[in-house]
Order: sequence, then structure tokens, then C-alpha cells
Amino acid sequence: MPLPDGGELLLVHGSPTDPFESFSHDMSDEELVTPLAESRENLFNLRFQMATGALDNSARLSLANRYIARLLTVPAERRCRDR
Repeated sequence: MPLPDGGELLLVHGSPTDPFESFSHDMSDEELVTPLAESRENLFNLRFQMATGALDNSARLSLANRYIARLLTVPAERRCRDR
């Protein structure tokens, strides 16, 4: 899954070289809307490819779902922290 900086999200979350950690927590909630929308569109395309049999690597579906969950978790963590 491509990241805004051109990298690929193929690493385990929390690893020392996890690109998600470097950009998502520094972004405001408004700035997270664009990667979230792009990720949801990517997930839709992956599901379509899966349905038509064109998807080579079905693990990409899980990665896309996890990436979306992480993007949704960042603002939720902030809301909990600010209480």
C-alpha cells in the first residue's frame, strides 16, 4: 500500500522502521482525511479485484484494512488523551 511519501506499507506496525509512525501522529485530524479517503478507495479496488479474480496477493486486503484502522485510531487516541 503506497504511503504519501512514496514508500510502501509492508512492515509490521511498531517496528523501528515503521513509516506509519513517522507521519500519521504528526498530522492533524483534518490532514488524515485525505489518506483515509485514498485508503478506502484502495480497499474498494482491492475488493473489486478479489471479486473478479484479478488480485494476486490477497494479503493486501488485510493490510489495507489494518492501515485504515490505524488512520482511524489516531484521532480516537487524541480524543481519549484530551479527556
